[in-house]
Amino acid sequence: MNLDKMATGMAKSSRLRVLFAARDLSGGGAERSLINTVRFLDRSRFEPAISVWRDVRDYPVPEDVPVFNLKAFGRGRTPLVIVRTAQLLRRWRPQVVFSFMGFPSLVTGLGVKLSQLKCAWFTSIQSVLSVEFGRLPGWFCRPILTWANGNIVISRGIQESLESVFGVPRDKIITIPNPISFADFPAGGGGGAPRTDGKYRLITMGRLVEEKDHATLIRAFAKVRQRAEAELVILGEGPLRGSLESLCSQLNVAADVRMPGFSKNPVEDLRRADLFVLSSVVEGLGMALIEAMGAGLPAVSTNCPFGPREIIQNKKTGLLVGVGDSDALADAILWMHENPQDARRFAQEGMVRVRETFSTERIVRQQEELFCEAAAETAPARLAGRGER
Repeated sequence: MNLDKMATGMAKSSRLRVLFAARDLSGGGAERSLINTVRFLDRSRFEPAISVWRDVRDYPVPEDVPVFNLKAFGRGRTPLVIVRTAQLLRRWRPQVVFSFMGFPSLVTGLGVKLSQLKCAWFTSIQSVLSVEFGRLPGWFCRPILTWANGNIVISRGIQESLESVFGVPRDKIITIPNPISFADFPAGGGGGAPRTDGKYRLITMGRLVEEKDHATLIRAFAKVRQRAEAELVILGEGPLRGSLESLCSQLNVAADVRMPGFSKNPVEDLRRADLFVLSSVVEGLGMALIEAMGAGLPAVSTNCPFGPREIIQNKKTGLLVGVGDSDALADAILWMHENPQDARRFAQEGMVRVRETFSTERIVRQQEELFCEAAAETAPARLAGRGER
């Protein structure tokens, strides 16, 4: 492990050091939000770095940001992650640690404790508690989360469940959405306009996992195909690819469903689409939905916990339907197809709203102020600790 050389070999800086901690940088909303924050963090005030359990990168890391690979990914290696996190903290000495996702945050918090470094520590909780923490009980998670200076949640729904289910004190929970760079998703979606090839193109983005419920979307698409010439693009990769491809074959829609895998830059796919559809049974917020609406696409989404209802104003900026209801989802898709003028109006109003609410510039500034305030509170103890060495 080269943490000694990497961490101690870096020049001291007057900027505030912020360590972003994650399991890895594989393709997902949490990982993308981490990279967005790192990209847009004010370099005149902050010096960012990233620590990972394994060096998997589906998103490009800025060249000026070091990535510390703890090389401790895998079953039974959690104690090693804690120890190596503590070692890294003692050497790189950040003023702020910002950890992503539930279980990795618990592990990072234990590393912060073990290091005895007087730094501020924030968690980023991205989804419902069962997804974030698995089967870990609230009585185990609560004390660790309470150690944090704050638990940043991306939606009001997560805030309420963290407080009511896990019993985390309200003053330890901060609601800040994920930052989204709309420069990467310029406006220009189809907005409900007919395609030149005569097919109405639907698109969705998300890992091929049960939470995204692509099966319901495929069933809805099969019903749409009975009334309209359409095609479906599913961007994402995951363990359910085989079963989803089998379902497409069973429903005789395989020729019109394209599953190209994960896309690091789905801009062109969004630009060529007519409608974005989210079929999830659960979301922390719905980053893909925000990106698509920010790109100017009309949207249909399930009204799942927690995010879509905080993004879409039903029948004003998009349409919300019941979870797991393929008939309602098909009807909403067909309504958008058959009412292109209303779809374009939804798209325009939705684009304005999400760009105002979720822009990277706005969200990262909130995070920066939070980091500065917390670092200032820990500075006296931290400086005193340095003086004793």
